[in-house]
Amino acid sequence: MPAAEIRAVLDEHLMAEAIAVETRNFREFDKHARPYAWGWEHMLQHELSTWDDPDAQRWAANLTPLTEAITDAFTDWLPKATYPDRQGMHLNSAFGLSLALPHAHALNDRGSPALVNAISDAAHRWFDGDVDYPARMEPGGADFLSPALCEAILMSKLFGPTEFIQWFDRFLPDITTSGLYTPAVVTDDSDGQIAHLHGLNLSRALCLLRLASVLPPSDVRIAEMRAAAAADAGPELDLTSGTDYMVKHWLACDAVLLLT
Repeated sequence: MPAAEIRAVLDEHLMAEAIAVETRNFREFDKHARPYAWGWEHMLQHELSTWDDPDAQRWAANLTPLTEAITDAFTDWLPKATYPDRQGMHLNSAFGLSLALPHAHALNDRGSPALVNAISDAAHRWFDGDVDYPARMEPGGADFLSPALCEAILMSKLFGPTEFIQWFDRFLPDITTSGLYTPAVVTDDSDGQIAHLHGLNLSRALCLLRLASVLPPSDVRIAEMRAAAAADAGPELDLTSGTDYMVKHWLACDAVLLLT
């Protein structure tokens, strides 16, 4: 799609009037998409506000009322969330918080630490004590996320390097034999739930590459992770267009995350 057409679509969806309606609806009704949709909105705000482009800056300004409403919702909800959601779909707590974290850091840099503190406090409360995670139980039949790897990615962003390696070694001491390196098998692209597994393969690849980037250079797991990521991602990247709607309408989003 030409750039002008893409910008026109963004203009339509990110106009101030449309965002005002979304913000009103969010404040009145939308508490069910947390933290998945909340995290995606915060990632969108971060990408727009850090893009040196006049249109992007205008869209970011238009989006700000919704962003602020979601930030308020995050900081209200997280201290009350006793337990995380560990499923491999939309409600996964670690994935949503990872999406929101860059915007939380940007707010912190501007003197507003409430969101980054709420995310950090919740994640450490939920996950610091996790040991011997049963990753061999993954995947579920409709997963598009790996709960184990999403948790590891979030904690890699919240611990210092040494503390993260110590935690990761306790959390997934047997990652090589856990099954996390084995691509999920998709038997029916037209089945919306089974087709989720295409996304699982791409999201696993992304997580493994990011984990490989934070391990010490001499760590033998780096080569394993990169090889597994390549095996996971290669076939799936070809499916981002020209395949069943149940796959292509969302898989491209995972591909963008992987390739950027």
